[in-house]
Amino acid sequence: MPNPIPDILHKEYIRSITKIAPKRPVFKLTWNENPQTHQDRYFILKAEFRSRWSPDAEETLKFAYGLMREAARGVRGRPLDATETRWLYELVDTGKLDTGANAEVKNLLQGKAQFKWIIMGFKAGLMDLEAVVDEKDAAKAALILSNLRDGENLERLGAILVVDMFLNNSDRFKVLPGKKGIQNQGNVFFVDKGNGILKIKGLDPFDPSRSNAVLDQMLNNPRDLRDLEEWWSGTLLTDDKELKRVAQNACESLNEELLPILRKAGYEEKVIEKDFKLGKSHVSKVITSMEKTRKKVKDYCEARRSGMSGKAKPVAGLESRMKELGWIK
Repeated sequence: MPNPIPDILHKEYIRSITKIAPKRPVFKLTWNENPQTHQDRYFILKAEFRSRWSPDAEETLKFAYGLMREAARGVRGRPLDATETRWLYELVDTGKLDTGANAEVKNLLQGKAQFKWIIMGFKAGLMDLEAVVDEKDAAKAALILSNLRDGENLERLGAILVVDMFLNNSDRFKVLPGKKGIQNQGNVFFVDKGNGILKIKGLDPFDPSRSNAVLDQMLNNPRDLRDLEEWWSGTLLTDDKELKRVAQNACESLNEELLPILRKAGYEEKVIEKDFKLGKSHVSKVITSMEKTRKKVKDYCEARRSGMSGKAKPVAGLESRMKELGWIK
């Protein structure tokens, strides 16, 4: 069932806040407007460092979450406004925050001007690649790889890659030409659906630390790799060879992170090759998804530009990106 994010995150309806990410300011929020008649609802709260943040970044963040949700099955998300943020900090030492959350939010309060809070949809059974690698969890590594060979997950992976490239989000898979690997294992997420089924999930689509991430920024020499402050990863979307390279890197990187865990746990090489390793056929499906998602991103941008989506028309920076990709003149 849909679980829309509250329009106003009033502190009186917050039942509890629990820290759920040991290394990052990410929390589970329990919400209920009337416990006598309603069931609890759950959301994620995240504190984002304000590097390069501007008033237009909030609109970009809404755009980014909308695009990831539309094109790659992401989650709903929005920034908290000033009043909601104040209410959140007022919950410190009230007993509504567990010990870990209370300590971290209190610490964030000391430098609150440096952070922007975001609320997003909560997914039960969420796990990230970093935890699996750190714990050398062979069972979860095997579960991730066996599920990633499924057509739907390969389609999702390709869609996530394309949306990240358009949004200049470099905080997941590395896409810069000449670079390989995963930039942030903690931002590669999977949802455990039960019965041995996992789905890769595109969360955190907006990286405010990157130049050209905010849509009020007009592109300036975005294809010049000598100036990475101006380079925009969206330019890769026009080159099918680059799509192939990025898809290969993503699959090979997942192999490189997870297969050694299986080998160390005693899995035979022939079993790894047959049942777990991502190979050429899987890369091919990721590429096909990337080609399809490129069209979805274009359609989403055109809808925003024309106002068909019912939202305000975007700033000129979006049109600058569409022109660079040849989507408009």
